Amino acid sequence: MPSLQTTTSAKVALVGDRLLPSAPDQMPRSCGLMRPSVETAARVVLDMHSTEIPVYGQQEQSAYNGHFESTCYHPLLLFNGKGDCVAAKLRPGNVHSAEDWEEVLLPEIERQQQRGKEVVFRADAAFAKPEIYEAKL
Repeated sequence: MPSLQTTTSAKVALVGDRLLPSAPDQMPRSCGLMRPSVETAARVVLDMHSTEIPVYGQQEQSAYNGHFESTCYHPLLLFNGKGDCVAAKLRPGNVHSAEDWEEVLLPEIERQQQRGKEVVFRADAAFAKPEIYEAKL
């Protein structure tokens, strides 16, 4: 489990997959632990990110990535607004952050829309592509 580092001494508790402050009125919003959710029963938020998985040795499809300055895999991950990983794709280390986005994002959009949900999509600048803006959101 990744460590949590903040500059505040607020007490928090890990409950399931959620981090809850023991005294919500004392938790400063600037520490990033509390954020208003835009996800509702009728709306789902999907967050897409790529990350680095460093490798040591000659693992199949690992490759050098100049941005991370390592030999790695560069998986693409899709999370819902609650932080649950709903889709993932393991990719070679030398691909662009947004490569293969449609294989991960579009099936989940379709699945959520079949459930009658409005889909909101968030991602970083690597995903600022016209094709993504025009996706079936």
